[in-house]
Amino acid sequence: MSNYTGQSDFTLLGFFSQFKYPDLLAVVIFVVFLLALSGNALLILLIHSDTRLHTPMYFFISQLSLMDMMYICVTVPKMLMDQALRSHKISAAGCGMQMFLYVTLGGSECFLLAAMSYDRYVAICHPLHYPVLMNHRVCLLLMSVCWFLGSFDGFILASVTMTFPFCRSREIHHFFCEAPAVTKLSCSDTWLYETLMYLCCVLMLLIPVTFISTSYLFILLTVIKMNSAEGRRKALATCSSHMTVVILFYGSGLYNYMLPASFHTPEKDMVVSVFYTILTPLLNPLIYSLRNKNVSEALKKLSALCCWSPSGHPGDMSDFTLVGFFSQSKHPALLAVVIFVVFLMALSGNALLILLIHSDTRLHTPMYFFISQLSLMDMMYISVTVPKMLMDQLLGSHKISAAACGMQMFLYLTLVGSEFFLLAAMSYDRYVAICHPLRYPVLMNRRVCLLLMSVCWFLGSLDGFMLTPVTMTFPFCGSHEIHHFFCEVPAVTKLSCSDTWLYEMLMYLCCVLMLLIPVTVISSSYSSILLTVIRMNSAEGRKKALATCSSHMAVVILFYGAAVYTYMLPVSFHTPEKDMVVSVFYTILTPLLNPLIYSLRNKNVTEALKKLLGKKMLDFILVGFFSQSKHPALLAVVIFVVFLLALSGNALLILLIHSDTRLHTPMYFFISQLSLMDMMYICVTVPKMLMDQLLGSHKISAVACGMQMFLYLTLAGSEFFLLAVMSYDRYVAICHPLRYPVLMNRRVCLLLMSVCWFLGSLDGFIFSPVTMTFPFCRSREIHHFFCEAPTVTKLSCSDTWLYEMLMYLCCVLMILIPVTVISSSYSSILLTVLRMNSAEGRKKALATCSTHMTVVILFYGATLYNYMFPASFHTPEKDMVVSLFYTIFTPLLNPLIYSLRNKNVTEALKKLLGRNMVACLCYSEFDVQVIFP
Repeated sequence: MSNYTGQSDFTLLGFFSQFKYPDLLAVVIFVVFLLALSGNALLILLIHSDTRLHTPMYFFISQLSLMDMMYICVTVPKMLMDQALRSHKISAAGCGMQMFLYVTLGGSECFLLAAMSYDRYVAICHPLHYPVLMNHRVCLLLMSVCWFLGSFDGFILASVTMTFPFCRSREIHHFFCEAPAVTKLSCSDTWLYETLMYLCCVLMLLIPVTFISTSYLFILLTVIKMNSAEGRRKALATCSSHMTVVILFYGSGLYNYMLPASFHTPEKDMVVSVFYTILTPLLNPLIYSLRNKNVSEALKKLSALCCWSPSGHPGDMSDFTLVGFFSQSKHPALLAVVIFVVFLMALSGNALLILLIHSDTRLHTPMYFFISQLSLMDMMYISVTVPKMLMDQLLGSHKISAAACGMQMFLYLTLVGSEFFLLAAMSYDRYVAICHPLRYPVLMNRRVCLLLMSVCWFLGSLDGFMLTPVTMTFPFCGSHEIHHFFCEVPAVTKLSCSDTWLYEMLMYLCCVLMLLIPVTVISSSYSSILLTVIRMNSAEGRKKALATCSSHMAVVILFYGAAVYTYMLPVSFHTPEKDMVVSVFYTILTPLLNPLIYSLRNKNVTEALKKLLGKKMLDFILVGFFSQSKHPALLAVVIFVVFLLALSGNALLILLIHSDTRLHTPMYFFISQLSLMDMMYICVTVPKMLMDQLLGSHKISAVACGMQMFLYLTLAGSEFFLLAVMSYDRYVAICHPLRYPVLMNRRVCLLLMSVCWFLGSLDGFIFSPVTMTFPFCRSREIHHFFCEAPTVTKLSCSDTWLYEMLMYLCCVLMILIPVTVISSSYSSILLTVLRMNSAEGRKKALATCSTHMTVVILFYGATLYNYMFPASFHTPEKDMVVSLFYTIFTPLLNPLIYSLRNKNVTEALKKLLGRNMVACLCYSEFDVQVIFP
């Protein structure tokens, strides 16, 4: 029998191959996996931390969550790794272990649900005896029996199944090693075993089901006899969550294990298995949290911990103060501008490097794969610290909550740790490439690269998980001022009033390992490389070998030099000022320098850049609508006049709001931002369109097309959210007028405005690069007057169905979320206005909203048509006319609406004009006196 088993691996066919977009499905399953893990872990944390939940019922719920976490981890990680590595093999030992764990956890959960129903039966039918019948000892005994019966089931089925001879195909038509699916592969007669397995499953399912049914029958009879309606409601409420879980779990289990073979197909079995192995662990914590008052209260209590100051007294959300280094600078505003520019350059440089590596097939090698990962880390790395630092300087507030501090610390440690090991992996890649060039394609294949990258991310996140929770659990009863510009572990630890000597020693040892292990790998790799290079006969070969390493060595020296100073030198070498300067170097400057080092010093990257920039500078042709007009020159003049009027109107509105102190309110601040967006919005499309008509050339390069698309999407997205924010501002002003100065203070306004710009730019960053990376091998005539994403996508010769669906969903979110906020705000406003006794008050309230509503209808009406109507409603001509409306006429009409229908704005305009008239008259009188003294 041993000649058949254990000699070769099994192949898990899974269900990814049956889908048109397997990678998208893998991403969805990964997100569900993370949500399930997080939800169950949070539920266990809540039950553990809140004493009100230290009861038998919640003890069993915590065990259910633990089982669900283990349950989903048995199948999903292997399935996702198979898809990522394109390898669906599993060894006989791995298959047997997976089967054993799956059957053990499934069986344990069957009996646990029965134990939970018994617990509810005792609580409702024998409430006075409950503390005795369900004491701590009984609960542990029941739990032990559940685990024992589940593991017993696993031992029997897994061991027997894996001893069968498998001499047929080893392709398992499933995404994990399930006993029935594996048994089908056996070449021996398994009829008796399958019958016994069926009887075993019947017992494993029917015994708990009988127990549950009996318990709930008694509960129902007891509830019916209750006199109190409140008592009946409460009794049923405690059972409803459990019954929902029972139905979800047992429904799919009964189908899979108790229905005859004629009901089964591999595809059906996989779909049903997905339900109870992936979706049930996701839904269980939601069922027990959303439908359970005690759990939701515990969650609120845990969330409120972030609102308590470290001294133990209720405070605001800002637990710590980041002193930073702006306060030490003579020109903090100038320094903030410099850092902002560096931040943008670092983001742009790394994003461009990723784009080059993605778009040029010559760069699809392990080395450039690691470089793209380094750039991704650098983009995330600089985004963890700099935006918060700049916002603090802008808002004049340097507070950070304990939760935000912990999150920043975790992300920083994860990214730093991952980058340490990534640089080591990159050195190993160079070692293999130079020392073993013939074996390089085998030793550094796609699977190995993904595995190395996964290890880097795992070790980095492990570092974050170890240090962050421990640091944030120390008592902080002294000063809460962190002498740094972000929450770094050593800086935060110094604030603790407890003895942290042992923790600091452990942290030091951890940092030594996190630094020395990668440094050792890098040193060993480069020692071997150096010896190999010295033995080379060709000077050209030596030069080329050293050139491929020089960029990496420059990055290693920059990154490790500063990190060694911060984490490995004794305390006597450190001062807060020195630490901040060194941290600036490796948190801000290194992400800026890395893409420059890899682009300026790398021939392949510079050639890819030249190829991208030089790729048919006039790639697309904007057909526009001038060609369809009988009088294109006249139409161009009209559009030019509209363009000048829109610019002038919005510029004048900004000037009025800036110059008149009566307009220095949140409402007019948002109006000024709307005018700024409109000015930029109209400048993105109209000047190019008019120049094309004037010069008779309708060409636009791929780079310019991408830039125009990015700016358009950014501004349109920002305006969507800005209009929602303006409606919220009107809601607060009318529905909560007394709290308006507090709820809409300067800090809140700037924060809301920043969110609008960020979400808009995020929309641009997502769609522009993806759209421009499609292959365009058909006609390059864009039937539009500017590069709009849907129109450009139509020119692609690849299958863009999935992208178009994602773009549609994104547009739905980008439009419906603001529309929902606007609708909710105006519904509340309308109800408040109707309750007003004063007709004058109602008139004034509606007047402040009417202008905004007019703008909303104008802007959203045309956008809804363009982005949310089915393709059958669209023609290029219609789309151009509608786009003309919201890209040109809306920016013209907005300032007119806000000036003609707004008393304060018209008064500010009169005041400004009157002041200029007085200045003119004074000037004329002075001239007369000079000429005729």
